Amino acid sequence: MSWYEFWIFVHVVLFVYWLGADLGVLLLARRARDRHMPLEQRALLLEMAMKIDFTPRIAFVLMLPVGLQLAWTSGLLPGQAWLPLLAWGIAALWLALVLRLAMTGGADPLLQRIQSAWLLTLALLMALAALLPWLLPAISWPGWFSGKLGLYALICLMALGIDRAFQPVAHGFSLLAGDAKDAARGEALVGPGIDATLRIVVSLYVALMAAAWLGIVKPGF
Repeated sequence: MSWYEFWIFVHVVLFVYWLGADLGVLLLARRARDRHMPLEQRALLLEMAMKIDFTPRIAFVLMLPVGLQLAWTSGLLPGQAWLPLLAWGIAALWLALVLRLAMTGGADPLLQRIQSAWLLTLALLMALAALLPWLLPAISWPGWFSGKLGLYALICLMALGIDRAFQPVAHGFSLLAGDAKDAARGEALVGPGIDATLRIVVSLYVALMAAAWLGIVKPGF
């Protein structure tokens, strides 16, 4: 097995764990929305969804250095050996942040702000990288590679949107165990919050599959 084949294999494994685990999260979250289920079951389903959700989040992090390593190994980034090394260093710090959030149940406001700022920064960097062949004639790579970079930027924004859309859900669930008035307020937060989150998640699936299509087909543009 060549290094190129090895990184292709890792890339595919990350795609499987990202999309596959995320589909499980989607189904659990949809089920937790059902107000006719006992509260304990709904809370358990949501807890399971949030725990499983860290698998696609880890795949999301690792896709950045693995993708750049694959691009460098295939010759798309000749002479830029520092780039995948930099990506691995950044990914290590990002992964530490994701794991720390997992340990705290995502409840640390400072870590949440750091992650939000990083996702926005990374989205801007990836969008800029996608445009580099048009901004700097000295830089040249295929249009499909720019498309993958642009889609990764879009996915960063979607990940940020998912976190924002899901925030009312946790608060809503904390109200469901209260009196009838609190429970009604909780349902008013849980249902729309989960629906908004799932809409962004489905859009993310489309972007992820589009990026996979570009990498496999490599259309000539």
